[in-house]
Amino acid sequence: MPNDLASKWIEECGDLVHEPTVRKEICPHIKPGDVVVDAGAYLGAHTKAYLEAVGRTGKVIAFEPNPEAFKCLFHNCPSAECHNEGLGRGKFEKRRRYDGQPDNYGASYWKWESLPEHNGAKVFGPLDFWGLPRLNFLKIDVEGMECDVIAGAAKTLFRCRPIIYIELNRLALSRFGTNQRTLVSMIEMLDYRLQFMRPEHNLDCAEINVFFFPK
Repeated sequence: MPNDLASKWIEECGDLVHEPTVRKEICPHIKPGDVVVDAGAYLGAHTKAYLEAVGRTGKVIAFEPNPEAFKCLFHNCPSAECHNEGLGRGKFEKRRRYDGQPDNYGASYWKWESLPEHNGAKVFGPLDFWGLPRLNFLKIDVEGMECDVIAGAAKTLFRCRPIIYIELNRLALSRFGTNQRTLVSMIEMLDYRLQFMRPEHNLDCAEINVFFFPK
């Protein structure tokens, strides 16, 4: 995607999986044959690494509502099950995209509005709707809608007990009237424990990624 920060990083390093931590620190939690959901897949950097980790016997389901990014995702990760829609709470709704940073389409966020069918709004619905019989790993990076995704995935989390890898972004969460501690509490109430990726990380950090492991 032109003028996009992630696209520039990919071009510079010559690898779609441009963040070293993905293969080194995230993928070790994914085994061959696992089922993985990538919520907020964008261009497919994580999706591709997850496909490598699950192997031929596993499955990666990628959700990306941004139409332009989805085209890249589908091209980059043809062996993933890709959906041009977003995950949200326990009902289906349409949201319209807002571009928060012109040079970083990956930071675009989606807000609910009462909109006609023809104006480019995308559907957001609960992960629970998919009725997944198995889920081993769930990655969520949805620019502030993380609480919505968790709320719409509660039954799946109780049933499947996947490891969760999720972004805690103070600014993004604040756009939706919530914060890091509220999100963490929601997940802990589902009988999960938080694990920071770095010893210096805490809930006062402006933007970090964390793991949650089922107890």
